Amino acid sequence: MGGLWNKLPVTFAVTTVGVLAIAGFFPFAGFFSKDAILYAAFLQGTQGKVLWFVGLVTALLTSFYMFRLWYLAFLGKPRDPHVHPHESPASMLGPLVILALLSIGGGWIGIERFAAFLAPSVGARATDAGSAHLELMLSIVAVAVALLGWFVAHLLYQQKPDRPAQLAAAMPASYKLLRNKYYVDEFYSATVVKPLFAISTYVLGWVVEKAVLGGAVWLLGGTATFSGAVLQRWQSGNLRSYAAWLAAGAGAVLLFIVIPWSAVLGSLFGIHINAAGH
Repeated sequence: MGGLWNKLPVTFAVTTVGVLAIAGFFPFAGFFSKDAILYAAFLQGTQGKVLWFVGLVTALLTSFYMFRLWYLAFLGKPRDPHVHPHESPASMLGPLVILALLSIGGGWIGIERFAAFLAPSVGARATDAGSAHLELMLSIVAVAVALLGWFVAHLLYQQKPDRPAQLAAAMPASYKLLRNKYYVDEFYSATVVKPLFAISTYVLGWVVEKAVLGGAVWLLGGTATFSGAVLQRWQSGNLRSYAAWLAAGAGAVLLFIVIPWSAVLGSLFGIHINAAGH
């Protein structure tokens, strides 16, 4: 057996545990969560059985691509002979070991508690009658599907490693579709990323930032500059000018107090102003 598994023993061990858990093999944590989800879906009538089948196919694909990763990363031929992999430091391997241990025994913690855990979110649902025998049979089917995914990955990437390249050459359109992940990223980029980028650039960038906010900043700055220029005329540093303005202000206040404005306004505009308290 070639590959890097013997050069990275700890990484290989924790990755193997993670692959088995995600693929849904007993007694790893992924088995219990997958088994609970599939069993609960199967009990939801006809629609639930359709969802159970979709979940089963998804479990098959999950097992296949996890073991594909496992074979290519640790049991395949190195793509670059000049690269020499080595174990990560303890600060990285320690958390991986802890996660691997939880993946081995963590599933036992949630037995008979999954439905109660989801109840606050999904509420109580009416289900068809189930039984321990039915749950056991569905669990066996789920594990068999995981084994099938492992077998296909082993067949393609271990026993016949040239087979994937032959299939890609025989079905270029399908291979291109799978290689580009069904063009989900391209679709998301065209429908979400690019429109949001355009809105951010042209609407928020030009209109809001430059026109509105930039215009407001320019207006406030211009107002402050103009006000400063006007006030600068008054702040001449000439004491006689300051005394003159002080005298003019005092005269204006005295004039406002002395002149009977009620009589003046009444004679000019016919407005009568009553004094307070009268």
